[in-house]
Amino acid sequence: MLCSMIDASNLPATGESGALNDAGISPESLAHAAHSFHSFSITHGVTFLVCAILVIASCTLGRLWRRAGTMDTREGRLSTAWGGFVLGVNLWSWVYWMLPNRFDARESLPLQLCDIGCVIAGVAYLTKWRWPKAIIYFWGMGLSTQAFITPTLKFGPGHMEFWLFWLVHLSIVGSAIYQLVVHRYRPTTRDLVLTIVVSMVWVGAMLGINAILGSNYGYVGNTTPERPTIIDSLGPWPGRVFILIVIANTIFLALWAIWRPWKKHRTLATSDT
Repeated sequence: MLCSMIDASNLPATGESGALNDAGISPESLAHAAHSFHSFSITHGVTFLVCAILVIASCTLGRLWRRAGTMDTREGRLSTAWGGFVLGVNLWSWVYWMLPNRFDARESLPLQLCDIGCVIAGVAYLTKWRWPKAIIYFWGMGLSTQAFITPTLKFGPGHMEFWLFWLVHLSIVGSAIYQLVVHRYRPTTRDLVLTIVVSMVWVGAMLGINAILGSNYGYVGNTTPERPTIIDSLGPWPGRVFILIVIANTIFLALWAIWRPWKKHRTLATSDT
């Protein structure tokens, strides 16, 4: 289990009185590693690797079952189960942060992109509607992947926050990758426009809520995350909000454009037959 992994980059120095185990690590050091998290540490690397293995394994299994027939019920059950799991994870996260001893209106409301994206991912796999597939593709591949590179996470595997953070983001990014690899989703121009419109409406709502609460939902408030992220290099607020919007929409456009040659090839192949 990840709880047993040691984040060596976070281990504090041990005094002469600290008891050491065979590896030369004191119990205090082990406790510190379990309760803190830093980007680009051993814990971060192991967690990233585990998430990657889970995504690759599920995509491989889905593809194998899909090859058995486009209507193979095993793949269908897997997709449905995944949709239910994603919604369950999100509900778990919502309840956890809304408990009275943790609730803070500036941080606990389920308004972050990952909170909303997790719901949309579950809907995409339970309903098979196209609009949630479109949003989860652009949000998952374009935005939520940032959480795997520079996580805004303070706590290690000894805290529930650690597990909720990674499960929620794995749900979003994993859903986007699975629908690309197994369901062969490819974005259309309409999907792109829909995602941009929904994203801009969400940003506008977050700006208003942040102004009222003094919060930083969507990372468009007048504060920056405690952990280092790309936002730190975008300059002061509110100018950085405009830069974030430009970056996000550029990423969306790139994620749409990379499939244009594929679509053109498929169109030509169809016309030749």
